[in-house]
Amino acid sequence: PKVTNQFFSFQLGEAGRTLDGARFLLQTREISDKERWTRSLSVTTPTKLIDADLKSIDLTFKPFYKPKEKTPANVTIEARLADRKPSGEKYTPTKWPFTVAFELEPMADSVRDERIHTTAGDVTISRVKNLTARLTALKAVVAALPSPLTSIEQATLKDHVELLADAADGAIPENDMRFGELLLVAEGLAKGSPPYFVNREAAWDKTLVSFPTGAKRISTVTRVYVPPAETLKKPVPVVVALHGAGGSENLFVEGYGAGRVVEECRSRGWILVAPRAPGLAAIAPVTQLVEQLATRFPVDKSKVFLVGHSMGAAQVVELCQKYPGAFAGAAALGGGGRVRDAKPFANLPLFVGVGDKDVALPGARGLNKALVDGGGTKLTFKEYPDLEHMVIVREALQDVFKMFDAIVAKPN
Repeated sequence: PKVTNQFFSFQLGEAGRTLDGARFLLQTREISDKERWTRSLSVTTPTKLIDADLKSIDLTFKPFYKPKEKTPANVTIEARLADRKPSGEKYTPTKWPFTVAFELEPMADSVRDERIHTTAGDVTISRVKNLTARLTALKAVVAALPSPLTSIEQATLKDHVELLADAADGAIPENDMRFGELLLVAEGLAKGSPPYFVNREAAWDKTLVSFPTGAKRISTVTRVYVPPAETLKKPVPVVVALHGAGGSENLFVEGYGAGRVVEECRSRGWILVAPRAPGLAAIAPVTQLVEQLATRFPVDKSKVFLVGHSMGAAQVVELCQKYPGAFAGAAALGGGGRVRDAKPFANLPLFVGVGDKDVALPGARGLNKALVDGGGTKLTFKEYPDLEHMVIVREALQDVFKMFDAIVAKPN
C-alpha cells in the first residue's frame, strides 16, 4: 500500500526506496551498507538508438533516491558489455551525477542491440549503420500510406517508425526495447514483405502490433500473444487485457506477476491481446481488435473474455454494458465501475476481485452491490487478504482463468 500511494502521488524516488527496502528484507543474507547505498543508483543514457559510427555513449550515474547510508569511501563504478567476459571499465566518481564516455566496439553487422551491464543496473542500446538515411527512407514510406490505414501492416509500420524517430531524438521508453529489431521489422514492412509477426501461419509472441481503428491514421497499439500455428487447428478463445491508469500495453505482458496472463494463455493455447488505452476517459476499440484478429487467426467469437485492472476494471464494466452478449465472461480486478444498466450482467459470468488493503476496495464492493441489486446471477466476488492494488492481479488471475475454463468447457 505504501509504494502504491507513492507511485500515484509521483514520489517515484520514494517508491524506489520502498521497493528496494522490501527486496532487502527478502534476502537470506546480510545486506551491507555499501550494497544498500549502491542499489540507490540509477544509470541512464542520452538516447537508446544511435548511429553505429559513434565510438562511445555517455553513461550517467546518479542516486534514484537519497539513501540513508553514508556515501562509502573509494566508490568504484563498473561497466561492461553484458555478453562479454566479466571484465570492463572501472570508474571512480568525483561528483554526482557522474558521467563517463563508455567506449563501444566496432561492429560488422548493420544492426546490433547491446546490453551494457553496470554497477547501477543494465541498460540496452541499439546501434544502426546509416541510421539517419534509414529513418528518412522509412518516414517517406509512412508519409505515402493511405488515410485511413487499411491493414495491420500499415498501422504497425506507422507506429514503429514513430517509436524509432522518437528514440533517435532521445526519448527513453518505459521498457527495455530492442530498437534494432524494431527497425528491421519496420524495414521489412516498408518493402511489402511482412516479417514473421504479421504472417498468418506464424505465432505472435508478446509482439508489439498496431491495428487500424479509426478515421485518418488512428491506430491502436497492442501487445499480442498467439499460440504456434500447429496448435491453431480450430477456433480458440481470446482474452483481452485492459491495463490500469498510468500503464500501457506493456503492463499485463511484462508487469503484473511478470506477465502471468501471458503464461495462462500460453498454457491453454489461447490468444491474448493487450491494447493501449487511448486516454483516461477513453477505451480501446476492443470489438474492432477482435474482428481484425479473426481475419488472421481462427478466433472463437463466442469465447471472448475481458480482464481489466483498476481503470481497466471500470472499462470492463463499461464494455459489457455497451456490447451486451459480445463477451463470454469478464473479470474486474482492483477497481469498480459505473453500472448504468444491470441487464447485460443478468447472465454474464463476472469475477470481481480486490485486496482487503486495496485503495479500490470501496469501489469494488460498490460494484458488487450494484450488480447483486441489479439481478446478476453469475457474479463471483472475492476479497483477498493482505493484498494491495498491484499484487491483486497476479493473485487473482488463477481464479479468473478457472472461471474462464469452466465457461469454455460448457457446451454452447
